Amino acid sequence: MASVPRFCLRKQRLIEKFVKAVQEHGRLRAAQIEALTLGDRFSFERELADAKKRLDRAKYAILEHSGFHGCRGLIPASGGP
Repeated sequence: MASVPRFCLRKQRLIEKFVKAVQEHGRLRAAQIEALTLGDRFSFERELADAKKRLDRAKYAILEHSGFHGCRGLIPASGGP
């Protein structure tokens, strides 16, 4: 039986992309709230929808890769527990 990889560079990159997508979505939400507070009419709906699509794509890329590759963690085989 083949061993499950403990570290996967591809998965790490996918997770980094997901984190950036989450941060971008959060920044847009914060900007939307600030705009609403200031009475700005710009709704951010299109930008938020696009950011949510990127977030979802990044999330499902991680899940698909993990299911196909079988990798689990981000700890390099030479380090960590």
